[in-house]
Amino acid sequence: MIIIEMSGGLGNQMFQYALYKSMLHKGLDVTIDKSIYRDVDHKEQVDLDRFPNVSYIEADRKLSSTLRGYGYNDSIIDKIRNKLNKSKRNLYHEDLDKGYQPEIFEFDNVYLNGYWQCERYFKDIKNEIKKDFIFPCTQSGDDKIKALTIEMESCNSVSLHVRRGDYLKPGLIEIYGNICTEEYYKKSIEYIKERVDNPVFYIFSNDMAWVRDNFKSDDFRYVNEDGAFDGMTDMYLMTRCRHNIVANSSFSWWGAWLNKHDDNIVICPNRWVNTHTVTDIICEDWIRIDV
Repeated sequence: MIIIEMSGGLGNQMFQYALYKSMLHKGLDVTIDKSIYRDVDHKEQVDLDRFPNVSYIEADRKLSSTLRGYGYNDSIIDKIRNKLNKSKRNLYHEDLDKGYQPEIFEFDNVYLNGYWQCERYFKDIKNEIKKDFIFPCTQSGDDKIKALTIEMESCNSVSLHVRRGDYLKPGLIEIYGNICTEEYYKKSIEYIKERVDNPVFYIFSNDMAWVRDNFKSDDFRYVNEDGAFDGMTDMYLMTRCRHNIVANSSFSWWGAWLNKHDDNIVICPNRWVNTHTVTDIICEDWIRIDV
């Protein structure tokens, strides 16, 4: 059996689920372990389950003995026990310096720890993944969402994601900071304007006050400024824009990858993190801006 650990926020959960579906499609015996979210100190929640078409086989507490054999468990006793034996050979940590690691499809009896942020893991079932990620807000009948969707469809809309907030905190700023700078967005906007007639930029951010101070133009629209929409609705609205400017964030990655338009332009930074040089998360047909 292969057990995929689910961890992180919505975007990372979607990558882990996509890997799960790819393994399932290949006939592998695979489950998902989301026990990390039972930790009272864990800040994220399993937003993935809100997609109405998403389903998976979950590893429950009955598999605790198996997880122990794989060299991974929550308890202190198990962690000490694992240090004293060789069972950790069945715990596989994603190697971020390698990028795409197809060898994981050949494993058996292994616990996979990582985010697996690369479409090559599931590109062969792209249409199936897109069918699974049908957003719940499309079934809500919310007039505000409908009106904004119609507006985006009626113009040359461009989603622009600015992620700040947690990216500015110690520990994360060293990894993700100083990549999607004001200069990056300036270059990206210029690239779009040179190729798209009368673009309208719909800005998504977790720091809208900063965006207001730094993005001032008649062709900018500030999405969800009042906080009325949840994160999944923001991602859905990104998919409805005709083009996308993404941050180095799995959240806007999915907003671009699930884009509803076949001729869309996707712009991204040529560096995703500061701590690793591999950029397999970036799709081949995306436009990379030098940062």
